[in-house]
Amino acid sequence: MAKTQFMSFKALELENGLTLSDFEIAYETHGTLNEKKDNAILVFHALSGGSHIAGALERSDDEEKLNPREYLDSHGCFKEPKNGWWDIAVGPGKAFDTNTYFVICANIIGGCYGSTGPCSINPETGKRYGGRFPVVTVRDIARSQKMLIEKLGIKRLLAAVGVSTGGLPLLEWSIKYPKSAELFIAIATSATRTRITLSRNNNQKYSITTDQNFSNGDYYEREWPSGWPIGGLKLARMLAHETYVDLDAREIKDEVVPNDRDIDKYNIQNPIESFMHREGNRFVQRFDANTFVKILDFTNAYDVKKAHKAKELYRALRKVAGEYLVISISDDYCFYPEESKELFDALDRAGVRAHYRIIHSSKGHDAFLVEGEKVNDAISPILSRAYARTRNVA
Repeated sequence: MAKTQFMSFKALELENGLTLSDFEIAYETHGTLNEKKDNAILVFHALSGGSHIAGALERSDDEEKLNPREYLDSHGCFKEPKNGWWDIAVGPGKAFDTNTYFVICANIIGGCYGSTGPCSINPETGKRYGGRFPVVTVRDIARSQKMLIEKLGIKRLLAAVGVSTGGLPLLEWSIKYPKSAELFIAIATSATRTRITLSRNNNQKYSITTDQNFSNGDYYEREWPSGWPIGGLKLARMLAHETYVDLDAREIKDEVVPNDRDIDKYNIQNPIESFMHREGNRFVQRFDANTFVKILDFTNAYDVKKAHKAKELYRALRKVAGEYLVISISDDYCFYPEESKELFDALDRAGVRAHYRIIHSSKGHDAFLVEGEKVNDAISPILSRAYARTRNVA
């Protein structure tokens, strides 16, 4: 069983000059931190992930039945899926073997799974932040999780890992804190935003913020789902999901079409429509529209070269002191393999000891969530050697 833990902090000075006061970070740990505290691995989650990375959450049957509004009122955060989002990679004998390593995963600030975010209570007003939650940047996320690691008493990580959008704070972490880890692992991500990515993110954000119920992010006190921006959030998820999976996969083509069971009574006519509506309906019951917008904003705004005053990417990466593993997905339409290769090439040019691996899969971007054996094959050898080096040094 897995259990969400919380760490409280007095203040975080944000990149825009504002201060986030009295905030919390929700996190989860697996494995045992050894006596020397040199076996810790920090994982930055993807857009719709949270701190619940592996195992099954301790949750009653009554909690499982609550809708988002009821769950939010009783717990202050949204209901994460019961099973961990990266269960295929974290656990005994898996890529991140918890018999050896101590794995930490924290919900990002601005998230909706326990860390302080738009659905949290603002201590200054006694009401939920809603649309008044401050702008959060990739650098803010990296800094806040550095505060968490330091409070856990860990001086140096064995590895820092970022998957998908989680690769952005991982990249920033590796530059800002270059000696903080023996190994950095970037999976299905990139250092730059392509124009197609910026366009897709814009379309998703527009679908949410123009929903008649969005109301600048202040909808938490209304009835769910009638008063929440369900339609906009659902459409945003469907737009995003086009890039997460291979729509030609057999399991999608063979899906049974439901008989008009969609919540908005859309007349579903084929398996693709069925698949997209099913994914959209599931998503709106577990994720927050405000958080979705916040993540799209910091994703689009992050510019590595600008942040580190470098004319070329490799110049910004010269600060990295650890080893790097870059992993791409062959059939990825969210972060194209060429983008990951661009990151690897820049690291190599910067003189960083870097490795590049491709996971060949027909599962699309989400391959890192389902291809356990392939993820293990790409990560385990390099991670094991990194751990061996720390043993030898010690």
